[in-house]
Amino acid sequence: MFLDLVLARVGLIQMSNSIDIGLQEPINSIIWVQPRITDDCVELKTVVDELMKKYGKEHIQQCRQGMLDKHISTKLQDKLNQHSPKKSLVENYLIEIARNYDVDFKPDQAALLDDGIPDEVRNGAVPEKPHWDQFDQKKPPSGGPPPG
Repeated sequence: MFLDLVLARVGLIQMSNSIDIGLQEPINSIIWVQPRITDDCVELKTVVDELMKKYGKEHIQQCRQGMLDKHISTKLQDKLNQHSPKKSLVENYLIEIARNYDVDFKPDQAALLDDGIPDEVRNGAVPEKPHWDQFDQKKPPSGGPPPG
């Protein structure tokens, strides 16, 4: 998504000597993520090299060292974090999976007490299963194959 935005705004990038406010997060996030996914996306190095020519080596180093954290996507940083996810997040995923596949599942209360969990879930009640729209191709109402 960030690369698409940068591609769409290449003209603006070429005309300006500084980073446009609307492009700070995408550009800095691309620079920050590049060394973390080098093996998966070697082409990104070429993009970052071009950004280095435009904005300088110092800017690239600041992004990579996290000195510009407020201008780097927190969602991206969370997804690439090396630490395990919170127990409450894992437990909530398990609750949703169990609800989706009609599996009887008792959540671990200790894990749910971690943070911001609704009280009904915290007390062991699993929220009502959502009603599926007839146009939802992911899970048809009858449980059979999708129409079509």
